[in-house]
Amino acid sequence: MSTATMGSTLNELVAEVSAVSLEKLELILVADDHVTGLELLRVVLEDSGYMVCGVTDGATAVRYARLIVPNLIIVDLDMPGLDGFGVLRQLRSEPRLDATPVAALSAYSMDENLPRALAAGFAAYFPKPISLQKLRTGVAQLLKTRAAALSQVRGTGVRDKQIPAPPPQDILTECCATGHATSAASVGGS
Repeated sequence: MSTATMGSTLNELVAEVSAVSLEKLELILVADDHVTGLELLRVVLEDSGYMVCGVTDGATAVRYARLIVPNLIIVDLDMPGLDGFGVLRQLRSEPRLDATPVAALSAYSMDENLPRALAAGFAAYFPKPISLQKLRTGVAQLLKTRAAALSQVRGTGVRDKQIPAPPPQDILTECCATGHATSAASVGGS
């Protein structure tokens, strides 16, 4: 995808986000260094009704998560540089991301990585090649669990400061302007 096409796609995403009530927006951040896998996840999740921001490295995933506070983060465990475990460690040091579930994505066998991922604190584990039905079901369950947890702390005064507000328009614009975020409008241009 050319930079010009990507720029217009990003502008379309910002416009699309502007048109949606941010209070009800379910935004998923996906980090996978394999662009084909990232594109597959993006299409499947968008077809399921979610907004998706896709990135290809761990450092960018952490930066975007801090800026946009997504409802869910799905991260590949085996990325060059900051891997999925490193991403999770950095995210868990952010109080605003306490309620955000982080799911692991891995091409390694479940026997090898599943126990390690769950012990590290990942909320779910999606093995590659990914079962689209298990992905849809797992994502829906993670978001439902997050919503229930947030509804229990709202109004208690205990953790209200840590309940993330919807991302402001300028933050979404900044994230989208880097060329990593994707939208349903880019499917035809890919």
